[in-house]
Amino acid sequence: MLIAFGSKGDTVNSEAWQLGGLEPVPRGLRQSGLDQSMIAVTNSGGHSAQVKMQLLINGRSIPVAQVGPDFLLLDHPFDLPPGNAELVVQVDKSERRWEVRLPNGISSTSNRVAALRLYSRPDG
Repeated sequence: MLIAFGSKGDTVNSEAWQLGGLEPVPRGLRQSGLDQSMIAVTNSGGHSAQVKMQLLINGRSIPVAQVGPDFLLLDHPFDLPPGNAELVVQVDKSERRWEVRLPNGISSTSNRVAALRLYSRPDG
């Protein structure tokens, strides 16, 4: 997936935050939501970043289409009970990982998955 941004205010999600320097896009996120540093990538120079997001569950890698403040969007949802998973976000050559809780699990009938950040792991 390739995402291009023309200015600092451009994001994939209007409630998004930047990766890297942790500089917030002016929108509030709920305290219990996902980490502010994991949502979107912006760049004022018009750079196109290579972005890959995946959820690791029981040795399985599930592509993530979008990350929101307290949810994930999956292209191909399936049934999975509540539990923990690891969210991996790769932007160009940088990678961040977060342990997340899926309080409602995943339902094959909805691509929106509730997700709460438990903690951040060092770059992997």
